[in-house]
Amino acid sequence: MDFGGIGILPSPPSAIECGKCEARPGTIACNCGEHFCVECFHKSHLRRNPTHRKKPDEKYQVFWNHIRNYIPGGNQKNHAESFKKDEAAKWFGLDTRFYQNVRVSVIVDTLRLTRLLENSRHANEHSPSLQFPSITSFVGPTGAGKSVIIRTLIYHSTKNGSLGLYDAPVPGACSGDGLLSSTTGEVNLYSEPSTFGTRTPLFFADCEGIMGSEPLASNYQIDWTKGGRKYRIQKPMDRRTAVKELYPRFLYIFSDVICYVTREYKSWAEIAIRLLEWSSMGAQSTINQYALPALVIILNAPGIENETWVSDDTEAMTRDFFLAIEKELHANDDLRALAAKNGDTSMSELFKRSYSSVYVHYIPFSGNGKLGGVDIIHKQTARLLSRIKSDTDRVQLGRAKSLSRFDSRQLPCIADLAFKHLATNTTEPFDFGQYKQHTLVPETLPSFFGEYLQRCFKSNIYSVYTYCAETLGSAILNNALAANTEEGTIFVPSVVFNTKIRDSCQKAMDLFRDENVTCAYIDPGTGYKCVNTKLGHTKGHQDKSGTFMRSGGSFVEEKDGIDTAAFIALIENYIDSLIRKFSAEDHSNQRTWRRLCAEKHQSNIRTLRLHGIYPQPGRAEANDPFSTTAVCYGCLFRPSVYLLPCGHAICELCVKANSEDDDARKYNSKYTVKACVICGTSTGPQWPYVVRIRPSFSGLRILSLDGGGVRGIIQLIILQRLESHIGLGLPIGDFFDLIVGTSTGGITALSLGVQASYATDFVESFKDIWKTSFSNQQQGLGFLHNFIKWWWLTSVYFTENVEEALQACFQRIRNQKLFGLRNHCRVAVTTTVDSETKLIANYQRGGTGKYLSSDLSCSDAARCTSAAPPYFSPKMHDGILCRDGGLKESNPVHTMVTESQRIWGEAASYDMILSVGSGEALKRQPDSRYENLIEPGWVKSLFGIFLNTMNGQEAWTRFKESSTADIVERSSRLNVFIGEDMYPKRPGTVATGPTPEPAFDDLKKMEIMEAYSQEYTAFEEPVFRSSFAPTPANEIQSSDVLRMLANRLRASLFFLHIKSVDKSDGFIIVVKGAIRCRLGPSDPGFTSLSPMVTCFRVGQETIEYDLDRKQHFDVDITFSHESVSEPIRIDVKFGGCRGVNPWVAISGCPITIKKIMEEWDSVDAQNNVEESRSQLPGHHESAGYDKAETQYTDSEDSLSGIDVQTLRTDDFSDSGFDANTPI
Repeated sequence: MDFGGIGILPSPPSAIECGKCEARPGTIACNCGEHFCVECFHKSHLRRNPTHRKKPDEKYQVFWNHIRNYIPGGNQKNHAESFKKDEAAKWFGLDTRFYQNVRVSVIVDTLRLTRLLENSRHANEHSPSLQFPSITSFVGPTGAGKSVIIRTLIYHSTKNGSLGLYDAPVPGACSGDGLLSSTTGEVNLYSEPSTFGTRTPLFFADCEGIMGSEPLASNYQIDWTKGGRKYRIQKPMDRRTAVKELYPRFLYIFSDVICYVTREYKSWAEIAIRLLEWSSMGAQSTINQYALPALVIILNAPGIENETWVSDDTEAMTRDFFLAIEKELHANDDLRALAAKNGDTSMSELFKRSYSSVYVHYIPFSGNGKLGGVDIIHKQTARLLSRIKSDTDRVQLGRAKSLSRFDSRQLPCIADLAFKHLATNTTEPFDFGQYKQHTLVPETLPSFFGEYLQRCFKSNIYSVYTYCAETLGSAILNNALAANTEEGTIFVPSVVFNTKIRDSCQKAMDLFRDENVTCAYIDPGTGYKCVNTKLGHTKGHQDKSGTFMRSGGSFVEEKDGIDTAAFIALIENYIDSLIRKFSAEDHSNQRTWRRLCAEKHQSNIRTLRLHGIYPQPGRAEANDPFSTTAVCYGCLFRPSVYLLPCGHAICELCVKANSEDDDARKYNSKYTVKACVICGTSTGPQWPYVVRIRPSFSGLRILSLDGGGVRGIIQLIILQRLESHIGLGLPIGDFFDLIVGTSTGGITALSLGVQASYATDFVESFKDIWKTSFSNQQQGLGFLHNFIKWWWLTSVYFTENVEEALQACFQRIRNQKLFGLRNHCRVAVTTTVDSETKLIANYQRGGTGKYLSSDLSCSDAARCTSAAPPYFSPKMHDGILCRDGGLKESNPVHTMVTESQRIWGEAASYDMILSVGSGEALKRQPDSRYENLIEPGWVKSLFGIFLNTMNGQEAWTRFKESSTADIVERSSRLNVFIGEDMYPKRPGTVATGPTPEPAFDDLKKMEIMEAYSQEYTAFEEPVFRSSFAPTPANEIQSSDVLRMLANRLRASLFFLHIKSVDKSDGFIIVVKGAIRCRLGPSDPGFTSLSPMVTCFRVGQETIEYDLDRKQHFDVDITFSHESVSEPIRIDVKFGGCRGVNPWVAISGCPITIKKIMEEWDSVDAQNNVEESRSQLPGHHESAGYDKAETQYTDSEDSLSGIDVQTLRTDDFSDSGFDANTPI
């Protein structure tokens, strides 16, 4: 393809005569300007002038002018401007500089891929949120025309044939020294317009020419190294090495199609050798590659012509290529040596070790010979695009079948892993299968079991074969016993090891065999063993260095490999033996069975630990896979949630099963774990591990915090006042089971919930954050406007300032990752990804669905939730760009309630749903003067919504309108109305209209808002009407909303414990239980609570109680009722507090007998059968509470209609599972 410009000739007049014979019409226009008839043109003119050709239609000339960036009647655009604009397309590359006389090389990833993927998901209203991007890489010698070909393909993909709206490479030099220099430096990335915004967007990677010379672009592109992520290479590297080794290794891994562009035509064997050398750098530096890329060899603008290569026989040139190189295989020493080295007998076999297909394509030399017309170039480049798309579809289909197709979130993540691998300068190959598993989060039971098998069989399978099966068997029986809450159930193996469990084991084994068992082939000459797995065997046999082994061959099974059927039978037989053993010891006592099974399971885990499968005691290492998994390795059935001091995490059921049976557990629902169930660690800092778990039958207390920038001071002062009114000297976070915050509210949620800060103490830290963050603006905002269009990562305020401020705020836990409950409070913050709300939570590993990875610091999580454009740049996390959560939800109350139902089940009851705002006024805050700086457009539209909804009131109204009456009755909103009275009045001033809400970054008003909020009392008052209200409807309500809420939160410390449910009468159900307290004698706040409690009331019976400050709180009660659906009220009255104090329901009350029967674990209740009440001097028992006023016939109230279901614990998934549904 020639790089010279072609002028546009004027159209000939009609009926022009042939310039040769002058007898026939001149129907053919030649590019020399003359017209000829058909006969004279071919027989005479072309013979005398072989370089002349038929002038193409004008549409083809327009096409070529666009490609060459040619303007008729003018000069080419200034290269400096073009190259500077093209700098935005930079994806990654090598940057080498001297620091203190030390040469340092780094790989710079500009996040170009991440931004393109983000914009593809927002290309149009029909763009799917789940996309699977595909990359086609253009590589080859310097000056081969890669950039022009990409530019041509982009032109073909545009709807109107215009390149003006799309990024495209700068055309190379026409002649002179520039022809020998690379045009593009490093690796640029461009979108293919026709697929942009579709399920499979296609991207073109333009790689620097393999000569590694200083590219023309480097003279103008100097800013691309300033942003993005940097990976320091352990040894310095020069440009030539990067081009020949670094870039090929990366692009080969991630490309679906490799386009090798060359002008060389004299020796096709030389083309093959150079190409195979390039390929070997990538192919033999990667093992376990599940799908191979397609290869397209583009012979671009060579000095030869062949009409069959542009004919309808599109495979003609491919056949010619292989015929030529096959003939040279034995004549060419280099080719012969290359084939012999890899044990291949043909060139086709040699290529197929690295590629799934090979296609050779021809693009003629523009302006040269018969085929050099622009129309033929147009046809051939269009065909090339079609071929690339068809190859992409085929490779993507192969990736989907082998489960190696990465979506737009996973691709940047695994690219990050690849950059880290390449930066080590290691000679070890990139294990595609191993790194793929880093991007996959187990969600279903088969994937849980599959990961367990992978851990067990990582080395010598046969040494732990039986132990692995036995541990899995005891885990299965353990789960069955925990899920059953009805005493007297008889267990048989077919029920425990049911079809779902069996299928899960089968799928786990199949997954393990395909992805983890390596090929059994051993090279007879070297003795090296193949390291590829079944799914990763696409390139044949490779040794541990990635080198192709002499025999390509298929996957070889081990002769004595794992027998899946035998392994499953071993599990089933072991379960059967345990059941027989337990039956012999105690036929039907399930409490005994639970204890015996738990002991046996712990013994099995210790055996695996002795064999090096489970980790040894001590602090978990950074690369310990047991410390980063989402699977609880204590039970193998549930996600891990609670983080132990050693760094391993377990589920709630394992916390309970492995905790001490002490008074704190019995009376306060506080569990003490003395040793890690996974590694056995029991000594060191923070041991034993103590955590409070929400008691059964208690209600949920959840807190939603709005965003609002500096206006968040209003919210914090409200929480400070509420904390003070509770009066127990405890941080406000202790009174909530779940806190969800957005933006500023997210920062507060992290501090109060994760860091367990007092609201009072956090006030000054909060103000420091914003004083530091909003202290300095970027300079030169006129220039910034253009810069943002290219990079989208610049902000009005310095990102470094807010990051330093957040790090200082969370200094106390700076070395602590967000994930893992260290206290009872679950915390989630919202962030906006694309135009969707995502969560980062301390109770979810994340990385799938609506959850982002929680493997980050609290300060980074705070950045993700508060990155409000244009004030702050987005935060890169989990392979995507995170922006302020308030762009979608300034008030996350609906998200919070939905999340609570996902965790604890839709039937969960609520003690309190509290939403706290950041101020509202009749007039919203003014538009930001920096709004025009926001790019891309979809973010700008979200910013408008952000400003309009920051007060959170609309979301609150929608929440109440869409919620049931019982939810609304338990919901409260605390917000401050901002009026004229907030601002000091100046003499002689007259109000000009409604007072607007303060701006997001209005530092000057923060002190005023703080003072105003300290005195504000006009909060929205709740209305109680139903018999299920937290306070009886006939009680006189206090007008002090904060004090009333404080009473309810204090009352939520008390909960109902059930000891027995007697339905033997058949009509009246008698329930025996006790009122207990979450606080014990050794807990802070217990001594302050004692004098506040006046008495309790069960139904209409009042129980006077003098709380002994040295004893655990325990009041025995008995109540009965004919109706299972009528509310049973259990209230507490606080007399030690000032003001009017009505009766307030304890946690989980009012409650129905139906709910008690559904959620009561009669097996676990055996712990209380032999309780000695004499141990508690302050113990009381109430008289029976009988209420038989209601005559019922409805089936809902019928005892026969009650099913005793599984106990719902703090983890909703504890009761059971669907093998194919995410757990």
